[in-house]
Amino acid sequence: MAVLLFLPVSIIALNFFSNESVEQGRRSKMFMVISVILITFVMGMRNMAAGMDTKIYSAAFEAAAEYDSLREYLDRSDVFENGILMSELGFSVFVWLLSRVFSYHRYFLLAVSLLVSICVGRFVWKNSSDSLTSLIVFVCLGSFQFCMSAIRQSMAMAICLLAYEHVKARNPIRFALMVLLAMLFHKSAIVFFAVYFVYYLKFNWRYLIATVGGLALFFAFSNEIATLYNEIMLEDYDTAETFESGGFFVILVYALCIVAALMFNRKMREDKQQAMPFYLSLIGLSVYVLRFFSAQIIERISYYFVFFLMILLPSTLSQLRPRDRRFVSMLFAIFAMALYAYRISKGIFSLYKLTW
Repeated sequence: MAVLLFLPVSIIALNFFSNESVEQGRRSKMFMVISVILITFVMGMRNMAAGMDTKIYSAAFEAAAEYDSLREYLDRSDVFENGILMSELGFSVFVWLLSRVFSYHRYFLLAVSLLVSICVGRFVWKNSSDSLTSLIVFVCLGSFQFCMSAIRQSMAMAICLLAYEHVKARNPIRFALMVLLAMLFHKSAIVFFAVYFVYYLKFNWRYLIATVGGLALFFAFSNEIATLYNEIMLEDYDTAETFESGGFFVILVYALCIVAALMFNRKMREDKQQAMPFYLSLIGLSVYVLRFFSAQIIERISYYFVFFLMILLPSTLSQLRPRDRRFVSMLFAIFAMALYAYRISKGIFSLYKLTW
């Protein structure tokens, strides 16, 4: 567990010694590259007890190396037959192809971790004015742990982060192709299609009330939506699964960030692209709250949207005076790290160890 605690501390220390400056608008590629390497290392070198899917997917990867033919591998009908974990086509092909090069599961975990880390790093670099705050959001508020617990979905979410750039460029075909690719790794990525339409939401009370009304309908029919999803996608997620304790405090942090954006973020009133992270974070928070009342797939859906707090919070902080921004950023980092330490000490990640 000490290694998990070391990660955010090392990222903050690295930022301190880099030449990155939010006030002067100076970015440091070296800081981002090394941060991506650190995140990849900590995710990829975890032991089998760290992460709900780690052990079974690692065993499935090593079993895939026994099949010389992709067709034979894909024709496996039993989900757990001979250690083979059949799933979406894209993930199955990825596993089989990688098993042609490496037979040991460690390389599989490192490859998945590298994909997720690079996509997160690219997303932050292209969209955030404060890389450090964005990475603290990712590491300390649940997304990092979720990516170690949900391997297929973490890959789908990473691809969706790449698709977001096509939303900004108003390229619906490339966006749709990227989301379809993500669905080949986890079918829940279908919810990301909604992001394209959020672009049209201006920041005013009419659109805000309409969004809240839509979320209220989602709340009212969440169980029916979850059941329909399971039937259409041939999934079977149980009800009210919680990956880590301390969820109430995560909700509180997200809610405070959204309220702060309403109060201080003038950018989102002037630019639709700046309003998007607000609406998407609001959707993510609202759906995340349903984790306590509905099916597990509802919680999983929320993680596609809570990523956008990595953009919203730095954008909001940039509206403050430099002295206030530094104070609030420091306060947020301290509270986020304390929450992160508490959550990993209570859940399955308390068993985390570096291993080869």
